[in-house]
Amino acid sequence: MIWGYAPALWIFLALPILALMIVTRGRRSWRELKSFGKNAFELRVRSLLRDAAMLGFLVMTLFAAADPRLNRQSVTDGVHGLDVVIAFDISRSMLARDVPPSRLERSIAALRQIVMSLNDSRFSLVIFKGDATLAVPMTEDRAILDLWASHLGPGLSTVGGTNIEAALRAAGDSFPEGSGRKRAIILISDGDSLSGRIDKMERELSERNLPVYVLAVGSSEGSTIELADGSHVKDSRGRPALSRVDTRTLRRVADNTGGALFNIIRPGDTGRLISAIQGRGDFTENRSIDFVSFYRYRLFLVPGMIFLFLFLLIRIVPWRNLAVLAVFSAVFATSCDDLASSLKVLAGNMNHARGQHQKSILNYLHAGDSLQGGRDVVLYNLANVYYSLGEEDAALQTWRLAESITSDKDILYRIAFNQGVFFYQRGRFHEAYDSFRRALELNPEDVDAKINLEESFLGFSGLVETDGLIDGSAEGNGSADSGEGGRLLDYVRRKEVRAWEEDSVEFEGTEEDW
Repeated sequence: MIWGYAPALWIFLALPILALMIVTRGRRSWRELKSFGKNAFELRVRSLLRDAAMLGFLVMTLFAAADPRLNRQSVTDGVHGLDVVIAFDISRSMLARDVPPSRLERSIAALRQIVMSLNDSRFSLVIFKGDATLAVPMTEDRAILDLWASHLGPGLSTVGGTNIEAALRAAGDSFPEGSGRKRAIILISDGDSLSGRIDKMERELSERNLPVYVLAVGSSEGSTIELADGSHVKDSRGRPALSRVDTRTLRRVADNTGGALFNIIRPGDTGRLISAIQGRGDFTENRSIDFVSFYRYRLFLVPGMIFLFLFLLIRIVPWRNLAVLAVFSAVFATSCDDLASSLKVLAGNMNHARGQHQKSILNYLHAGDSLQGGRDVVLYNLANVYYSLGEEDAALQTWRLAESITSDKDILYRIAFNQGVFFYQRGRFHEAYDSFRRALELNPEDVDAKINLEESFLGFSGLVETDGLIDGSAEGNGSADSGEGGRLLDYVRRKEVRAWEEDSVEFEGTEEDW
């Protein structure tokens, strides 16, 4: 469990002082009454119960004020996209023209295709010849990569050779630590005249779980290397040097690190490289679809209100009134039952967060049997556990049952949001769109619901367009849905623009916010 407003917990440091003051005052009052010859036992018990109730109220209220909650659980196991390092060979052999128009120009086109195709990914660029340089640190800004792609060439480095060890080391070191994202290296090279301890880097990358996907550039027949002035690179005998792609070494790098080898001269191989990365199970992308967990402040606020009621009851009601005592006992017994049930719900939430799903189900079922109110909360959390266990039909039915018995807008919003996630993950984009739209109507300020609404809209828009290619009758339906969704998304965008403008005016020129 985490705390949305943890500074509230610092107030607990004052509670020992408050308790000491209460005890001191109680003893002084007891001694004064005893000096007058009165029996202070009844007052002492009454004061003890009253102070205990007030202390319980303060403790529970402070916990509720700290905004307790569980972390949001991503539907894709918390993986947010992919970090990709592109190691790009800029040696002079890349000027060979056996791959028209040249190896370099084809490689630049492939780089741009990769960057534009891997959505929700961050990229960094390492350029290498005889040494390696991190040209672009890890970023989501594709414009910077496109700008660098326009200037790639042998002139960026004066060190001769092709040191692949330096390239792979620089690529491995450019990943930011602690991001929690999956990682991969894409090596674009012809493999000609490679140097460095390649076997050492293969072992290091394999141990760090960094696969290298190699895009080989060049043909086995090879080609001479023509320079900008029309001359050719010559070998040690003064003859034009012939450059060939070294697929053997490049394949060994890919195989020993868990990657794969592709050749740019084979039609569609660049697309297959992209598909290989996207198709791996551990590189699943997350398009901002989150699974919402229930906020837990009510589990502390309700017991706090019970303690406050007990405090007032003890302070106001005459002690010897047996009828009132009977009512007090009944209320207290009922409160204890609800408190015990609330504690069972809390235990279920903790077990769910720890992955102990069977225990959390038992906690929720026991709480539902004895809880007088709040069954909607129990059913909501129970459905979340079913979803985590893969019991999708049970989760959907339980969400709908909770929806049918509650009037709480907060719970209705979260049920609608989670149903949207459920439908989106199964490609039922129309139903996901309706669910996220309902969630947004219940909570218009929720940014996640707006993002997921647009994702769902784009999803079923793609399906409608595809169906339209098969059956022209679907095109009319698609245009109607697109118009309605488009108007709603335009409203969302306008509202977000206004919010950003207001924020920019409010915070302009304040150093504290930086």
